[in-house]
Amino acid sequence: MKPYSVISLLQFAYVFEKQAQIALSQINGDLLKSLTSLIKRNITREELTDWVNKNNTVLGSLKNNNWIYHDYRSIVSEIQDGKELYSAYILTSQTPPQSLGYEFDAKNSAILIPSGQIPTLYLQIGNLIKRESPLPKQLAADDWLYQGIKNVLRSRLNIDDFAKFVATNKSTIDKIRRTFEKSVPTYLGGGQDGVAYDTGSRILKIFKDESAYSAARNAFNRLHTNPGLAKTEAMIYDVGVLGKYGEETDDPWSGYMLYYYIIEKMKTIESIGKKAGMPIQELLKFITKELGKQDKSKWRQLKRMSSNPDKSEYVRDQVRRIAENIIEGMHEARYGEIIKNVDRVVPGLKEDWLELYVEEVIMKYLTDRHDLHMGNLGVTNYGELRYFDPAYKVVEDSDFYVPPVEEE
Repeated sequence: MKPYSVISLLQFAYVFEKQAQIALSQINGDLLKSLTSLIKRNITREELTDWVNKNNTVLGSLKNNNWIYHDYRSIVSEIQDGKELYSAYILTSQTPPQSLGYEFDAKNSAILIPSGQIPTLYLQIGNLIKRESPLPKQLAADDWLYQGIKNVLRSRLNIDDFAKFVATNKSTIDKIRRTFEKSVPTYLGGGQDGVAYDTGSRILKIFKDESAYSAARNAFNRLHTNPGLAKTEAMIYDVGVLGKYGEETDDPWSGYMLYYYIIEKMKTIESIGKKAGMPIQELLKFITKELGKQDKSKWRQLKRMSSNPDKSEYVRDQVRRIAENIIEGMHEARYGEIIKNVDRVVPGLKEDWLELYVEEVIMKYLTDRHDLHMGNLGVTNYGELRYFDPAYKVVEDSDFYVPPVEEE
């Protein structure tokens, strides 16, 4: 075997490095960004390259495509095959891509091998096809509601039962419809806590949990009966009972009560990306730590006043004072760089976003709503950080209790 000199070895190393750089550059940066958002982990280009190499037979040229974050369980890209245009989805489960009113027409599917921080994922190629509505013409305009209730109840709906529900609750449905800024609201997604629609500049949520309705109603009352507290959280425009679905005439215990609320529209922090939530999480930890240092008797008194409309201006002044002290403490603790980092990773924030955010966290704790994880946080059209779900879990008997912020 021919011996190699140090110079020859260095030359080979340089060539190998260049080839690796070329291989890295061939992977579209959108795939790295989208995968990071999908799996909620910060992965490096090297980790992505290892994963792509392990799945190269399946992915092929898809690694060079433009990928976008579709929802919490998938990212998507387009494939042109002759005259046909298909969508390629990378998903966290084998369940096909979903969208209200559509069905997935699969052309191909495969399992993507895990590598490093990247878990087992699934590739599905096909198209979302508009599903024919089963509703008669006189109910066609209510197809969005039919599909929404179907998702909330997680079951098929009888057409006669749905027609009865619409007729019985027509005034409420019409009131909600009058808030729409487009003929058909856009379905945003759904889960165990209900379904959400984009109606223009607002969000409509339909759900069936009575405690969530009670929390949303209390938040609505605070905002609308205590005008001094109006800017302490996201604006809720309406909360109500949509109606009871599937009730039998001779059985008052049958059926499901459905509720709704309408809240100002926001872009979720999760949709912006994992990095957007990380510095905010650090600020939240500092805020809750400082709240734990408040005088207990004064805190209890302020809690009682927070439900009294006559004391709303006083409560707001005290909340503002506490917020100013907390922000001053942030700067003393050299949190300035973290604050600047929020400005960098969350575009479009207004100048006083931090003051508003700290005040909202204080108000949430005063009203015993401690579920302040990043999944509930959004950015309004006005550049404010706001928690967009008013129906947090209420902590009982918590005159002063301020729990620690859990790690994401």
